[in-house]
Amino acid sequence: MAKRQLTPEKSTRRPHATTRAYFAGIIDGEGCLNIHTNSNRASYTARLMVSMTEPRVLRMLHRAYGGSLRCQPSRYKNHKDSWYWYATGSALEKCLEEVMPYMLIKTKQAKLCLRVRASSKSWVHFVKGKKGIQHVPARVLAYRQNLKEQVNALNKTGKRD
Repeated sequence: MAKRQLTPEKSTRRPHATTRAYFAGIIDGEGCLNIHTNSNRASYTARLMVSMTEPRVLRMLHRAYGGSLRCQPSRYKNHKDSWYWYATGSALEKCLEEVMPYMLIKTKQAKLCLRVRASSKSWVHFVKGKKGIQHVPARVLAYRQNLKEQVNALNKTGKRD
């Protein structure tokens, strides 16, 4: 079976505080915050992904914040399909700004992801109006790489010192 992707039925209302707290718990427990780079490390993208076999909560996140919602059919007859909700860009930013006050475990990763997002947004405004491809300065790339390494260290599994 092929993957299915759903388009959002986006809500214009901000989720209730109780719902935002619930989303924070889901992200703390089932979510993954990371910073993705393309193959030549010229682009850094903060990403939030939550995966579950029960799609109801993911549909709620999708409706509230946008992003992408996908179903990956199971390869095994006795296993449930896996559902994935991904957020980048403005969807990630809106979600994290609203749920971060309620997060307990992944707050540091969330803050670092928002810093990468802010860095990307500020650079776009800096080159706006110029013709041709504008290369991101090495100092900005080094800053983003440092943020990525901090998130990777926080996400590292196993015993911590």
